[in-house]
Amino acid sequence: DFALLGHYHEMRLRPSDAPMYGYPGSPEPLSFGEEGAHYVFLLEADAGKVSVEPIAINELSYRTSVLDITDLATSDAVRELIQQCAGEAVPSPEVVRVVVTGQPEPELDLDREGLLHSCAQYFRYLEIVDRTDPPSELEQIRSESTTRGRFVRLIEAQLETAQEGEREVLQEALQYGLQGFAGMGVRRR
Repeated sequence: DFALLGHYHEMRLRPSDAPMYGYPGSPEPLSFGEEGAHYVFLLEADAGKVSVEPIAINELSYRTSVLDITDLATSDAVRELIQQCAGEAVPSPEVVRVVVTGQPEPELDLDREGLLHSCAQYFRYLEIVDRTDPPSELEQIRSESTTRGRFVRLIEAQLETAQEGEREVLQEALQYGLQGFAGMGVRRR
């Protein structure tokens, strides 16, 4: 006896040593939450016994790469790192999300739209998520008795009690504000 079930998007066989039921999952992933192989089952019945063979079938796959850009000072250096995420096949056959982390140099203008445009030819689909930390001189700015120092202290106080969705907005506000205080053009990420 074997039961084929549905609903779950990832493959599951239970119990794993001698499966009696399974979820083949969706044949293609539907989002970044479904990275990896997706399957169909090949079932063979012989003399009352059922054997199950999962067969990877998906043509599309999602992948997330995390890039630490600490100490990078130019968008060209960031672009080169992102392009390396494409791998050997260009354009990459995968749907790729690049999460940029770390603490870049203060002079780095992380122009997401520009990076997307300059890297598009390397990917089937590319999404860039900015999760960088503010510049390292933040401690010095925080102690200033200036409008800029007060701005940093206010944003940091709000960050301490913010919910997850608010945190991203406040971190962007901090970066935009510091760019504005530095006289840099502020571009929406």
